[in-house]
Amino acid sequence: MAVTGSLVAIVSAVVGIYFTVWPRTQERSLDAWAREATAVCEQYRGELVAGYRDATDRIEAAFSEGAGVAPAVAALDDASNVYRGMVGRIRAIAPPTDSADLAKVDAALAATERLDAAWATAATLLEQVDPATASMPQLQGIVDAVDLAATVADETSAAFVSVGARSCSIN
Repeated sequence: MAVTGSLVAIVSAVVGIYFTVWPRTQERSLDAWAREATAVCEQYRGELVAGYRDATDRIEAAFSEGAGVAPAVAALDDASNVYRGMVGRIRAIAPPTDSADLAKVDAALAATERLDAAWATAATLLEQVDPATASMPQLQGIVDAVDLAATVADETSAAFVSVGARSCSIN
């Protein structure tokens, strides 16, 4: 009888420790994710929007005032670095557990990759041109790349709005 009582006590202790220590899968809502993402985006939003505006102003100045492309490329790189920092912090947020919600979050994060690639393409094309001697096809390529980046920015913003992270819109 004493052995049985001791065995029950040991099993009870092990089971109790298991349920106390073993990590549980906690439900995570899309709203909880969106609140955290919004908080991250609000920390970066001002600097990010100002950075992209500065970059587009410098791109315009490079061609209309002959200011050179180096300042435009540097401003674009700076804004892109801020954006990547923001996205990295968003990726660190625990995702929602519902598979449909997770798919929406994944789509928003995938859109950030497309936006980063679009701006990188614009910066690369910009670096390769001298505004004073650029051909029309070169100039059109830059205009098209910037237009594409703006379109992808709209898509990225819409993806974040669709998951409730409105402050992550950079438009």
